[in-house]
Amino acid sequence: YVNNPKVNIREIMNPPFFVKKDRKIDDLLEEMSRRKASLLVCAIIWVIGIVCSLSFGPLSRVSIAGENLFGALDKLCSNWLMPFGGLLFTIFVGWKMSKADVRDEFTNGGTRNRRIFSLVYFLIRYVAPAGIVITFISAILG
Repeated sequence: YVNNPKVNIREIMNPPFFVKKDRKIDDLLEEMSRRKASLLVCAIIWVIGIVCSLSFGPLSRVSIAGENLFGALDKLCSNWLMPFGGLLFTIFVGWKMSKADVRDEFTNGGTRNRRIFSLVYFLIRYVAPAGIVITFISAILG
């Protein structure tokens, strides 16, 4: 586009977005539309992906806790973020959602898996959170 005389770059550019220094991030996020928020999350993930891929080449000497960037982010996701997300999920489904809603979701409106629902509900409420906490502890200890 830059070297093409038929394309006027000013016509396809968006105006810059300036933020006052005294604006809080919460106010900015409330004003953001769903589309812009999705694009922002995609851009952040894209940049993190590029940094991870560059950790095998130009950024191979950069290390965090003895790992290259890819390894450090892999450990962060595998040992911390995924178990934490699982713990939040089991707490929400087991303790915040109503049992009727969980049954409806698990049995597809009563058409499937009705016999084992009580067992699964017990596992989600008590066994899964304990197992995830044990996973956290093992990640901390080593």
